[in-house]
Parts: sequence; structure tokens; C-alpha cells
Amino acid sequence: MKVLSFILLILFPLMINAQKNSVKNINNLSFELLKQINKANGNKNIFISAYSISNALAMTYIGAKAETKTEMENILFPNNENTIPQDLKALNDALSFNRKIELYSANNIWIKQNMDIKKSFTKNLKINFNADIRQANFSTTDGIEKTRNDINTWVEEKTKNNIKDFLTKGILDESTVIVLVNAVYYYAQWKNRFEEKNTYQDNFYTIDGGKVKTNYMRSVLTIPYYKNNELTAIEIPYENNEASFIIVMPDNFENFAKKFDIQYFERITQRLENKKVRLSIPKFKEESEYELIEYFKNMGMTKLLSSQADLSGISGNKDIKISNIIHKAIIEINESGTEASAATAVIGSRSVTGSKEVEIFKANRPFFYFIKEKSTGVLLFAGSFVTP
Repeated sequence: MKVLSFILLILFPLMINAQKNSVKNINNLSFELLKQINKANGNKNIFISAYSISNALAMTYIGAKAETKTEMENILFPNNENTIPQDLKALNDALSFNRKIELYSANNIWIKQNMDIKKSFTKNLKINFNADIRQANFSTTDGIEKTRNDINTWVEEKTKNNIKDFLTKGILDESTVIVLVNAVYYYAQWKNRFEEKNTYQDNFYTIDGGKVKTNYMRSVLTIPYYKNNELTAIEIPYENNEASFIIVMPDNFENFAKKFDIQYFERITQRLENKKVRLSIPKFKEESEYELIEYFKNMGMTKLLSSQADLSGISGNKDIKISNIIHKAIIEINESGTEASAATAVIGSRSVTGSKEVEIFKANRPFFYFIKEKSTGVLLFAGSFVTP
């Protein structure tokens, strides 16, 4: 028993450090993607799960070699030391201990039938991602359509029917050889639920000066609050304080969005203090879908996303390239709590070459929002709400 205790004492700090590495990477990616998507789409509503995206790309990373591997390490996983799958497993294991929130993450791989796959690749997927590996027929139109339907059905089941028709027709074709998919589901009730009788309608003020009638939930709560000369922020706890919903509402959304990064976010959250707050936040449902390749290229990930990709760790050959990265996410905020889901598919194809004073917080203009798991600090979801 003493020997076992000694081993656990050594391993526990290593596990905590592994979790922190993955949390840093995921949180960094949340902000980088918010920035890239906002820049490309001109201040539209955004909702993503960098947690889902990181899991899908980490599975891809297992097969990366040479410069492709180095590029992924530098851009996606800079805080890890060649232990990316193991570190994510440590984080995923830690997240599974939640009691009052529903949080599920699942992985699945579809591989072209009769394709030679390295045993080390499939073993790593099963050990670190608990991934089920399925054979798929990408050689015929019927086979491709069946596989697409299988993937969509799997995603729908794992997200409790939230994400439907994940992959549209034409995404998969005869050049497809592998599809790596992650699905995430989240549900949590507020620690202090909003009374439906208090929900009311009022204006939401958009960036262009317009007004849109919106349903607001309201309450008076003692919650973490922070305000400075350019923003106001709050943190609303979910049941049992295992997760929270953070809103950062800048005075000037467009100017603030250009400089808002993980470092600024961390400074804000460190300065949150409990205050009595008269709170009004929009009741909304948001669904988003992205093809992420161009955003990742803009971040400098050019090797993986070109015919120069070296994914020979999958099959032993350098003839696989990433042809698409599909991400779909959906969130619903209401009086009882929050339900959110996300799915990510990486598609590989054959290469052809304190105070008693009451503060007032009314989220009636564009804001950023995040769902944060408290024990690890990982941002499960991130978004911006610009217009109802």
C-alpha cells in the first residue's frame, strides 16, 4: 500500500500538469479562432468549441510526421512536450468526474475499407481517445452516402439530437480515405434559475446602431462582477459551481475585438469580485457551422492543409492530405440553464499532388461569452453575440 501511495503521489502532479497544458492550448485556440472568424465574417454571431476541434485535430496529429507534426505542435499544441494525446486524455478523464453538469465527449473514426493502417495509429486512438474505428466504403456513390448517414446519425445520437445533418452531401467523395470525428454535449442548470415570469422584451442595440426586440431573462444575484473603462464582465454559476457562463461586454465591440486575447481574458477573470447585480441577459438559441481550413491557414498551418502534408503515421504513405475540417455548434440559453453541443470532423483524402451596492448589468449590446469548466479552467465553448 505504501508503494502504491508513493506512486500516486508522483503521478498526480504529472496528471495535473498534463491537464493544464491542454487547457492552455484549448483556451488559446478559442481566442485565435474567434479572432479569425470575426475578422473574416464582419462581426457576425459566432459559436465554437475549441475543445471539440482540439480533440479531432489531436487524433489527426497522431499520424503526423516531420514538418507537418512540428507545425501542429507549434500552432495547435505549443504548451505540450510531445505528449499531446496523453495530455488530452488526462483532461478528458478529469472532465468526466463532473456530477451536476452533463458533459460528454466521444470520438469515432471512419477509414476506407481494405486500407492499410498502422497498428500504432489505431492503438493510440483507442488508448488516448477511446475511439471506435469503423470501415467505410468510399468507392461508390451508395457507399459514400451510407457512410455520411452513419456519421450524421452517430453525431446526432452523441449530441442528444441537437446536431442533425452534420455532413452535407458532397463533403465526402471517392478521394476520401479517413474521417475523424469528435462530438461534445453539455447541459447544466443555473445555480439560481431565472423565473420565467420575469422574462421581458426590450431593445438590443447592434453595432451599426440598429435596434432589435429581444427577450431578456432577469434576476438579482450575488455573482462575480468586474468593470473597467472599456468593458463590464460577469460570471454566472451553473449548479454546484462546476461550470460557469462568462460574459464580457465591451463598450466598443469592434475596437475591443481586435485586442481581446486569452491574456486579457485571464486578467478580467482574475479581477472578478462578488457583487450584488441586477442582471438582464438575452434568451437565445444560436447555431453555427464552419469550414475551418482557411482560418487555420491564416494561423500558419499550411503544411497539414496542403498536398505537402506528411500523415504517414496513419498508413505509412504520404498520400493523405486534409481536405476539410467541418465544425458545427449549437447553444440554447433559457431560464433553467444552458444546452450546448458541437461536432468536428477532420476529413482526409488522397493527395493529388464585495459591496452591498447593486450593480446593473444589462447585456443589450454585443458581447463575448464563454462556458468554462471550473475544476480544470478549460473553455468548453466560446462565442460572440452581436445580433439577436
